[in-house]
Amino acid sequence: MDIFDIIRWFVFNIGIFLTIGISIFFYVTNKSQKNIIFKILSSIHGFFGSLLFLISFIMWITNNSTSKFLVLYQFLYIIPIISIFLSFFLYKGNKIFLTLHIINIICLIYYYFYGLMYYCNQWL
Repeated sequence: MDIFDIIRWFVFNIGIFLTIGISIFFYVTNKSQKNIIFKILSSIHGFFGSLLFLISFIMWITNNSTSKFLVLYQFLYIIPIISIFLSFFLYKGNKIFLTLHIINIICLIYYYFYGLMYYCNQWL
């Protein structure tokens, strides 16, 4: 077991809970934001990124991997990125918490590349 296996295990197992937890944290601590749509838009990043990754993983586990909707899969990763960007403007809590997006971005990069490999069943 090398350092890359440890990183993969951490991001895969812990990363999903971290990104979802960060989304919940952003939603709960954004108390002064009265508009529920803005509140959801600024906190959906972890949920959506994890959901896309889990969909690709489930497709791989069930032997349904295909490159049929690959462009759509790649395009959908814009949603968590836009949500992270919007949270810089829409989040009304303590701005120091925005540094949690570093974890989100690292996990999203991992989810994107490994999700593509799971989705297409083509490995590097």
